[in-house]
Amino acid sequence: MHSITKLTLAALCLAAIPVVAAAQDSTRREAPVRDTLTTGAVTMPSDTTATAGARSVLATATAEGSFNTFVAAIQTAGLTETLEGKGPFTVFAPTDAAFAKLPKGKLDALLKDPAKLKAILTYHVLPGNFTSAQLVKLSSAKTLNGKTLKIVSKDGKVTVDNAQVNLTDMPATNGGVYAIDTVLMPN
Repeated sequence: MHSITKLTLAALCLAAIPVVAAAQDSTRREAPVRDTLTTGAVTMPSDTTATAGARSVLATATAEGSFNTFVAAIQTAGLTETLEGKGPFTVFAPTDAAFAKLPKGKLDALLKDPAKLKAILTYHVLPGNFTSAQLVKLSSAKTLNGKTLKIVSKDGKVTVDNAQVNLTDMPATNGGVYAIDTVLMPN
């Protein structure tokens, strides 16, 4: 009788593991708490609060699966540490299809010139964590490379320098990621 009790207890413990794991997994998917600071006429979001198991903007883009070329370019340009850093950052990540629209040979040439690639990729990143509600209110924003992106919001759609933005927030511990349909080229 004593061995049946131990066996029953062991079976109950094993049955509880998936329930506990599922409960922990659901807390990982909660969006980070966002706080904003006002600087001039533009509201700049402050640092985000990390949730258990959440990922950086780079890890979020990697996990999404449609930004493989962007992630490889980030690594080639030496920006991995930056985008895994504290931030916060808003990243306009071109999809693999956006990179496929580049003229033939352009991507290969950029991958062989890490300095030029870095200038282009930092043009896709804003300091601060902007929600979609905040993005639609902006007309421009300064990027990590120091140049300014033109932002247009019209009929419920947002473009940055004529690239269509998917306004689905992909929150991360150090900001957020938005998919865009065109690779941005700074002037």
